[in-house]
Amino acid sequence: MNAALAQQFAAKRAGVYFRGLFYGGSGYAQENLLIALGLAAQGLPVRIDPLEQFQDAQSLLTPETQIALEYLKLQPLDFPNSILLQETPADGFRLDLFARHRVGRTMFETDRIPHDWVDRCNAMDEVWVPSRFNLQTFANSGVRESKLRLMQQGENTALFHPGYDPLPIEHTRGFNFLSIFKWEKRKGPDVLLKAFCREFKPDEDVALILRTYSMRNPEEDLLPFLTHFIESQCKKSPCETLKPAG
Repeated sequence: MNAALAQQFAAKRAGVYFRGLFYGGSGYAQENLLIALGLAAQGLPVRIDPLEQFQDAQSLLTPETQIALEYLKLQPLDFPNSILLQETPADGFRLDLFARHRVGRTMFETDRIPHDWVDRCNAMDEVWVPSRFNLQTFANSGVRESKLRLMQQGENTALFHPGYDPLPIEHTRGFNFLSIFKWEKRKGPDVLLKAFCREFKPDEDVALILRTYSMRNPEEDLLPFLTHFIESQCKKSPCETLKPAG
């Protein structure tokens, strides 16, 4: 541990106690990782409390990032004077943790939120959502407008910026739609597939590219399911519409 880190860990200071997903590569995990490391890089004490996964089991992170997260798990904090930040689906907010200010960061894709989310959101001092759509849907569902804040998602511009060569993807056409998501009902894959098959014919110069994985098992092969769905629900021939990436 270098001198700066040693001094940072020497005494409890007010900072951010951060509960959320940090491992596994999900949308929540990617955003939380950027926030935690960014705050720590600015010298703000941050203690992370990982949910679901407690280490980089899939080896998605660099050794330097893994070590940095281990330090952040041990960061001493003056908890009563710190900020409690919980970034997770709102049913994961803990209501028995108290701090100077409690912030819940969450989001939902549909026109209403689950009923059990409302009280948990209203128990926070602030609820950060990523879009004006969620400002409206959370308020319409019963979350007090005084709690809601629009906090758009950020990105690592050192890694993602104009100038890179496009990622090579097989079976592209003249116009390509790309959708990246975990395969589960709330992501609406059935709506997406039906809309695409209804709108476009197999001989049109357009492709729908899916980067997805099963919620139950990331290693599960989804192609048989996709084939059956397109044939039974979209009334299309899978051999004309479905091509796996190599």
